Amino acid sequence: MAAPGVVRGQVSDDFSGSDLISADWGWQDPVGDSGWETSNGLLYLTLPAGSEHHLGEGINRTARLVQDISEADFEIEAKFQSLPAEDFQVQGLLVETDPSHYLHLDVRRAGPSLKVACATVTGGVTKIRGETDFAGTGPVWLRLSRQGDEWRGSVSEDGAAWNEILLFTHVLDAVRVGVFAGNAGRGGDEDSDRDRDDPVGDKNAGRGPAPATEVVVDYFFETAAPIDPEDGDIRNGGRVIDGLLALY
Repeated sequence: MAAPGVVRGQVSDDFSGSDLISADWGWQDPVGDSGWETSNGLLYLTLPAGSEHHLGEGINRTARLVQDISEADFEIEAKFQSLPAEDFQVQGLLVETDPSHYLHLDVRRAGPSLKVACATVTGGVTKIRGETDFAGTGPVWLRLSRQGDEWRGSVSEDGAAWNEILLFTHVLDAVRVGVFAGNAGRGGDEDSDRDRDDPVGDKNAGRGPAPATEVVVDYFFETAAPIDPEDGDIRNGGRVIDGLLALY
């Protein structure tokens, strides 16, 4: 991540340069059991089964890759190749001051349906800002923009036609942005019936163990400075996988 005192905007990344992320990114793993890797132009965030990596209870426990940013207007966009397949799985974009002051725009599984939702967390108190059904089968694009204290969230099924699902005002000292993976359930000695304000799942419902989760991110862009062509390092560097019948 950036050195203390360095002021800059976020950096676009298509995760195609190598199997290492750049120094612009920092890994946050509050639970201590998650992982990440890049391969063939994709970023993989992995969570084990049986432990929660959730967005509620006053602190952000999701696994995430984040960048330091300056306090300025921006618009970020990410393409996710994955979609949540089980209840209480969640993936999305994150803007944070610290683990108890942040906002997130995400896709999550709620029973048979997928939801796109946005929430703000202030001092650990969650406020849902908007929610809509998502009928796509994947991939999914998410876009989050900030102009002063005004925030807009949008979703797309093809990266071209965008559905703006929310517009709201919220004061947040934006220190970091990034992508995250989360899940919820009952894990270890945790009590699944305890009260919580967790937009990932229904806090009043009985839960099984938190499901293992793999979130796959194709790219993370600052829309004012995207990488073009996306995954150009792979295509120009000798590994072209589009259209192949088999890859050895």
